[in-house]
Amino acid sequence: MIKSNSKIQQFPTESRILQTMEVESPGLNKAVISDPDDRYAALENYPVIQALQGFIVSPNYHMISELTEFHRILYCSIGSALLLKEGSTPVFMSQGTAMHILPDEKWQILLGRGSQQWLFAHWIKDHSAIPTHSHMVSRPFHVPSCSRVVGDLCKRAIEGIERLDKYPNFNLAWINMLVHERNKSVRHFQLTPLFNETGGSISDLVNAIKAHPEKNWSLSGAAEVAGYSPFHLSRLFKATANMGFPEFVDRCRTEIAIERVISSNDSIALISDQCGFGSPQAIRNALREFTGFLPSELRIQNLCD
Repeated sequence: MIKSNSKIQQFPTESRILQTMEVESPGLNKAVISDPDDRYAALENYPVIQALQGFIVSPNYHMISELTEFHRILYCSIGSALLLKEGSTPVFMSQGTAMHILPDEKWQILLGRGSQQWLFAHWIKDHSAIPTHSHMVSRPFHVPSCSRVVGDLCKRAIEGIERLDKYPNFNLAWINMLVHERNKSVRHFQLTPLFNETGGSISDLVNAIKAHPEKNWSLSGAAEVAGYSPFHLSRLFKATANMGFPEFVDRCRTEIAIERVISSNDSIALISDQCGFGSPQAIRNALREFTGFLPSELRIQNLCD
């Protein structure tokens, strides 16, 4: 069950987050077996899961990632955030991104503007039901790029936020699959949808756009690259990507711009030209729309003290 209101983090109406809910997690032995024995004793330290949902007016820090004595999983269903750690490049997270943070690492999470829906889980070191190993490093990853099973589990977890306490074995399966498949994705965030075909004409077009975002990607020029008529290509993007081709190009450019803004000292004007935006104002608008951050906020260096 969801714990009483005293356990729900409430914020004033004018503030940034609506609420954070903590899911009460019973021991697995109490929930799914009738004759427990010593094998299940370690499972009494069951993972704690929290759900955060609301609307952010301006970027806001959240305290969930301060639990440094635990393993932590952060999963973004809706929204965006920057993960900040002293001495490390900030990690950008968007819809579909998860992050496994190891114990004894202090990260801050800065949530971006707009709607937010997250699941956070933490569990003790050396948990017998969640195998980890000493060579692991904290790692972000893109859930849609993992197996379909992982994506389905994340979807079901979000849909059943208020019922997660009734299915502790499901929670363990969800966490284990995330930990197991965290190395499967090359990118850790993506603002554009994944296309099912691999090595086809659309994939070639998408790769070309991301390799040369500075080009003037008109619909007619893109159609020539893909081997379709402009009309057919436009319909294909609306049906498959649920967006028009111009928005898709803007999202591709923004993906590249995010990494360059975060990891380089290049001027915003230069990055704007390199990514095909044409002006600093255009890149500023795109970043705010698709990430919830302004360029200066993505370059924040106010890390853990």
